[in-house]
Amino acid sequence: MPVVRRCSAPPQCLAAAGLTADQIDEVYITHCHGDHLHGTVTPEGGRMFPSAILRIAKPDLDYWGSAAEEAKAPEAQRGRWLPAKRTIAADGTPIAAVHLPFPGIGCLRKNGDAFTFEAAPWQLF
Repeated sequence: MPVVRRCSAPPQCLAAAGLTADQIDEVYITHCHGDHLHGTVTPEGGRMFPSAILRIAKPDLDYWGSAAEEAKAPEAQRGRWLPAKRTIAADGTPIAAVHLPFPGIGCLRKNGDAFTFEAAPWQLF
């Protein structure tokens, strides 16, 4: 199993694993905190993974994508909506999923009428 040393940005991490961002076809976001979403948008506001479908848990997308919810938050907390706003602006409306229970980096493989999670054949350190 190849070992990928800790990387600071998705393109460098992918390159270390022998991949490019345009080879990624789906990205699953478990929740809309900045530490998860900032890696989906380039510094210029474009799509980090230009060929990928972005899937986000529906409750998170509904909450963090809502201007009404942002308006209810204390002024000092409103910056927490920025990652979701940048992601939605870059990707359009991401596809909402009911629940995303995936344990880490990997992919989904078609298994009959269902999908199974397959861990990546490399690890991050």
